[in-house]
Amino acid sequence: MPRALEKERLFFQIYQSLEKELLEMTDYIHFSENNLDVYSVKLANFILRANVECESLLKELYKKTKHFNSLSEAKQSKALENSTYREVNAVYKLDKKKIYIASEIFYFQEKYSEPFIPFVYKEKQKRSHSNL
Repeated sequence: MPRALEKERLFFQIYQSLEKELLEMTDYIHFSENNLDVYSVKLANFILRANVECESLLKELYKKTKHFNSLSEAKQSKALENSTYREVNAVYKLDKKKIYIASEIFYFQEKYSEPFIPFVYKEKQKRSHSNL
């Protein structure tokens, strides 16, 4: 099996595992707006792992871009740290992708039931130390 296909299968298996784990959490966490300020170590751990997997996938996608492949080996590792999202977004239009959460076991309404666009980032306003 080609290495690229092997990695794709691995990422998909990890995604399926994360999805299964999230659904299993609904046995003891009631997902709704009423519980948004409830803290769960298990859920926090899940969110961190999901983000690590997203970052790994983003880096693998970046390695497939023309920009990355045009760089020397020395510049490739620096580029992975600095321009990954921008270059992947140029190819895959991540800032246009919408996510719909649709499940009978999630009880979200209002703004949490609407699709969201996770890769649209708002510029943070720089605050001076006097505003802290």
